[in-house]
Amino acid sequence: MKKVSIVPAEQRVVILPEKADDKIGRIFIPATSEKEAPRIGKVISTGTGSIDIPMKYFIGQQVMFSKYSGLEVELNLDGEDKSYLVMNQMDIMMVIYPLG
Repeated sequence: MKKVSIVPAEQRVVILPEKADDKIGRIFIPATSEKEAPRIGKVISTGTGSIDIPMKYFIGQQVMFSKYSGLEVELNLDGEDKSYLVMNQMDIMMVIYPLG
């Protein structure tokens, strides 16, 4: 696959999901809830938003979203194929900011 640049449409964001972990910050996720655990990822690209709803997220932000959010796509953005998620900005549950 060729190396490409992407700009998602209006309310959509492209996220590079991180590997699943057993905790989020200081919150530990029990093993029994692994199937439903939220995921974390980094915003890679954003749409422009719309007149009614401006884009609320920025490239580089770390965000949390539902395990079942978005459409998984294989893209070659930095010279290697990776799985990314394309989702509506409304599917993002929160932004994670590092402390200190």
